[in-house]
This record gives sequence, C-alpha cells and structure tokens, in this order.
Amino acid sequence: MKIAKLFLTGLLSMLVLAPAQGADETKPQKVTLSALLSETQKMSDDPSVMSLIWWIPTVYWQTALEQDKNVTADQLKALLAIVEPYTIVAVSDGAIGRGGQVTFTPEATIRESIHLTNNAGIKFPPIAPADLPADVRDLLASMRPVLANTIGPMGENLHFFVFPGGDGKDQAIADPTKPGAFSLGFAKKTFRWRLPLASLLSRKTCAECTESLPGTFQFCPYDGKKLN
Repeated sequence: MKIAKLFLTGLLSMLVLAPAQGADETKPQKVTLSALLSETQKMSDDPSVMSLIWWIPTVYWQTALEQDKNVTADQLKALLAIVEPYTIVAVSDGAIGRGGQVTFTPEATIRESIHLTNNAGIKFPPIAPADLPADVRDLLASMRPVLANTIGPMGENLHFFVFPGGDGKDQAIADPTKPGAFSLGFAKKTFRWRLPLASLLSRKTCAECTESLPGTFQFCPYDGKKLN
C-alpha cells in the first residue's frame, strides 16, 4: 500500500510533460520527461487502428520521481528495486470503426500473442501475473485509475505486461544506455526501439557546419562529417 501511494504521487508528475530544454553540450544532457516520452512511446501509423505502446524503462521512473520533492531518496530506492528486475510495457490497442468509435482489444487477447524480441532475435513471453511479486502487481494496479482519469478510455484500456529484465546470460533485453535494439510484437503488429535513447546522451556538434545533433548520430547528415 505504501508503494502504491508513493507511485501515485510520482505518476502525476510523470503524466505532465515537461517542456523541452536546451542542451549544454559541455555536460551530460539533462533528461526530461518529454524527451523520454517521445522515445519510449510508439503509436500505430494505421489510420484504422488506435495503438499506444509505452515502454517504461527504469530511468523513466527515476526521472519522474526525482522531480517530486515529496519522494525521499530511500523511497525512490525502494521503488526502483521493484521495477529494475523487469522490462515493463503498457499496451492500449483498439480498432477505429465508423464515426470514430473505438473497440479496444481485451488484455487476455493481447496476452495470447504478445512477446519481446531482443537484439539477438530471441523471443520472450510476458510473465504471468500470478508469478509476479505482490509489490509489482500492486504498483501496476495503482496506475490504472490515475491513467483512466488522465487520458480517458485509452487509459482505462492500457494494460501492463511484465517481461524479464535479462536474457538469463547477464544481458539486458532492453538497455536504454547501450547500442542495440528490441521490439514488441502482438497480433501481427511490431513496434521497434533502437538503442541507446538519444535523450540520455549529450548532443554532438559537427566540426564542419557546427550543427547541433542528437548524441546517437555517428555522422552529420548535412555534410557527412564523422562526429566525435
């Protein structure tokens, strides 16, 4: 119960997008919630489908809760200990009918086919809710009413799926700070993330044209200059 209350406090700040801030290229880039959201959330590009896929890496929870002055360092540490062993993804999937009416896919139907695929092509099914620790289940259960009140029907139909954090060989399935990729698939739909996340890296400046570029770029797209 304490963890649920703690999270509800932090979740309110998670859902309020912070304005993008200019990066100081002499220091590591300050992580903002808006930048993380733009990279961790995926939407379907099919006009007949309303799909929201939200990968929630540990760094996102940390960034959100660090901004809440009501959350102590010990409370933050306790919450991060709950989520760090896992890869957590939230999915809302619906078909748009006539008049814009959305029919959402039940959680059980999504669970039948959903899986993560790591950079090596290995597929991982979600962990059954009954096999998750009680504090993980309580934490995720505390999110739904807040999301429903914040984003309406899509929030009501946003289902959380918990996957292993690693492949069993000391390799993370989705490490936002290291080069690689992973994908989430269900019902013949695939959503892919390239890593690392640019929002976690310092920006680069092209020595040729002085253009400021994301930290994930290896070459300047304007003059082909290799970036240091």
